[in-house]
Amino acid sequence: MNIPNLFVGCSILQGVLHSSLECFFEQGCLDAVQWAIISTYSIDTPILEANTTRFSPQTLIGVLLDALMVEQWGELIQYDQYYAQCAPKLCSYTYIARNNALYVFTVLVGLFGGLTAALKFLVPTFVGFIRKKMRPKVPQMTDVQSGEPCR
Repeated sequence: MNIPNLFVGCSILQGVLHSSLECFFEQGCLDAVQWAIISTYSIDTPILEANTTRFSPQTLIGVLLDALMVEQWGELIQYDQYYAQCAPKLCSYTYIARNNALYVFTVLVGLFGGLTAALKFLVPTFVGFIRKKMRPKVPQMTDVQSGEPCR
């Protein structure tokens, strides 16, 4: 049986990509394919109409796939309507984690290290401030005649 522009390659994909759908535009060829398949069910398949597509009957299937089998791209983009239609009412997820002994040990060492560094700075500053406040104030002596502080 000879089917126009139907090729067989080393692989099925290779053959299909280099073939065309020309046979599906002719009733005689389509009937011959259905007879060759010898199906137990009769399939009433109408032929494809060449004027309903922008692709010619001789267009290779590989070209159709490159065009994603799209006749015409509609480029009317309305993002606000898309988000209004597709926005979820609630978005949540659950993350289940178990802390092992190494993780707990590492966190505790980091916590103690951070506290040690902070306290090394804060404790001497705080003790110095308290000592300064607790120190008794010595009254300053002034010279009665000149009114200047004594040195």
